[in-house]
Amino acid sequence: MSKTAFMFPGQGSQCVGMGADFYEACPKARAVYDMASELIGIDMKKLCFEENEHLDQTEFTQIALLTTGMAMEQSIRACGLTPDVTAGLSLGEYNAIVSAGGMEMADAMKVVRRRGILMEEAVPAGEGAMAAVLVVVLLLLSWSLFGDKIVAKITPADDGNTPGVQDDVNTPDDSNTNTDDPNANNGDTTDPNTGDEPNANDPANGSDTTATNPGTTTTPSTPTVDASALSIKTNVGTTLPKDGNGNFDCTIKSSETIRLSVSGTDAAATWAVADASVLSISADGLITPAKGGTTTVTATVGGAVLTITVRIK
Repeated sequence: MSKTAFMFPGQGSQCVGMGADFYEACPKARAVYDMASELIGIDMKKLCFEENEHLDQTEFTQIALLTTGMAMEQSIRACGLTPDVTAGLSLGEYNAIVSAGGMEMADAMKVVRRRGILMEEAVPAGEGAMAAVLVVVLLLLSWSLFGDKIVAKITPADDGNTPGVQDDVNTPDDSNTNTDDPNANNGDTTDPNTGDEPNANDPANGSDTTATNPGTTTTPSTPTVDASALSIKTNVGTTLPKDGNGNFDCTIKSSETIRLSVSGTDAAATWAVADASVLSISADGLITPAKGGTTTVTATVGGAVLTITVRIK
């Protein structure tokens, strides 16, 4: 008895125009491309069907292949053919999992989009090899998806009574205690000649440093990252210019999206926008315009704050 298998290719199989005939012929395929465009914030038809510089960039390649694979899969199912087994090569495994019912299509689109971005950041175009970054990518992806839960799981509540933790300054040192010797000091630091405790700042005591309370932590008052050494880059490789005040300047069309990243440090950036009615910005720096206007976006890295004036036209 024959069986039917759906098999999906991996990265490297992309080409301009892929899926266009399915999009034109089948409403199911159109629905997949439209879902991806709305969910990811990218014009998938333009990315897959028209000549452009993004299709071969990992950040965009992976979501394009996933979307096209699922559009074809939905078209074939619409013709009455269903698989007995599914399989995929590398990236194609996500298509296979969705086709087999192990993952929702929308969830797969979000994961693969994030996967592509992380892989692009880990190994820019033309550098390295897939095998060299596989472990790093998997770790980054896991942290991106489950980092908050991991931190919550391993961080104890700060109630001052954490079990198993004891301040060293409150722990008596038995090695300095001699209960048999009546002349033993037994931890008493009082000067026997004056009855006063020694002054930690007295040079005669071999120290000219100011004593601090044990167990306290001093928070640095200055940023740990030099803002002047940082720059802001876009996902197409351009560096944003600075204005006379040292702020970065960015102008984009209302129909476009752009991803910003901080260059010059390995520290993660925290993004924020002053006017959310003009644009939105995701945790990984993706700007999606909402209307025409001007607002300010900030990137905080290691205590340093970078300001970007964004104009939507």
